[in-house]
Amino acid sequence: FRDAMVVRKAVFVEEQGVPAENELDENDKRSYHMVAYDSDGDASEKVPIGTIRIIPGPHKSHPGEPAPIGQEHANHLKLGRWATSKAYRGHGVGRKLIDAAVEWAA
Repeated sequence: FRDAMVVRKAVFVEEQGVPAENELDENDKRSYHMVAYDSDGDASEKVPIGTIRIIPGPHKSHPGEPAPIGQEHANHLKLGRWATSKAYRGHGVGRKLIDAAVEWAA
């Protein structure tokens, strides 16, 4: 989780200006967090470069929005907090994270 937060803080808080207090939420404790690393050939020097959060169901509706009919307690996964460090964008890291999350969930 700490490595996921390193990437999330760099991307969402520092780059995009999301308030730090908004970056953590009640879903983090119940979620699975995948992290991509660059080891630069040295496995002891793993650097977190990307992350994705997998939230298990059920899910609440967003404040002020009604739940879709029949989905009040939908039990599906949500993918979110998907981020790749700036230096690694355009190299397929995000795609690999999505693919890994979907494969894990299947």
